[in-house]
Amino acid sequence: MQDDDRPLSEVMPALLRPGGLQELAEAALRRTLAADPHDTDAQWKLAGIHRRQGDFAAARDLYRRLGVHGPDRRKAAWLHAVLGGGGPPEAALAASGPRRSCG
Repeated sequence: MQDDDRPLSEVMPALLRPGGLQELAEAALRRTLAADPHDTDAQWKLAGIHRRQGDFAAARDLYRRLGVHGPDRRKAAWLHAVLGGGGPPEAALAASGPRRSCG
């Protein structure tokens, strides 16, 4: 088996260890948001990283911000509600405004 054919289970520790790719991606996204706090693409990606790391408070804060000004407010509001363990996601969806049509 060549190095690039290793199963994901062998590569995953390198991705998740301190200084691994996930940490590098997180740092790059933080720099992006420092330069442009309204970059919704960076907010979505960073929220996903926080969620996978189990840092639900940080992910929830980003979803809250996306629920205010993001292009996919309904999804952000739903994720914010689910991660908060609060009221039903349907209430969060109603609060985020009407559903937008794509066509």
